[in-house]
Amino acid sequence: MKDLVAIIMALLLSTSIWAGPVHRKAFLNAYPWLYSMEIGKNRNTCFVCHEKRGDNMTPYGEHYFATGWNTGEFSFEVIEMLDSDEDGFDNITEIRQGTNPGDPLSHP
Repeated sequence: MKDLVAIIMALLLSTSIWAGPVHRKAFLNAYPWLYSMEIGKNRNTCFVCHEKRGDNMTPYGEHYFATGWNTGEFSFEVIEMLDSDEDGFDNITEIRQGTNPGDPLSHP
């Protein structure tokens, strides 16, 4: 029974930490012009941090979560100048152009 309670608690905690809609909303609030771009219209902004298949994070998502893992205060601005996906374009350039800073195949 103790193990079941521990598993349930772990699932609840992991759900609250990785709550996609909260971070998606924060991303769109940080970069409101994305609402008018394809990435915002299609609601595909989850794939900026999360890979399309599986539960793995993209390099951008890993960098984002690393900024606030201990404090709970995540920051997109801290990683704007990084090139998370190593495609030759920094994150903010990709975001401004409507491409995915977490996908090396998506670039301006």
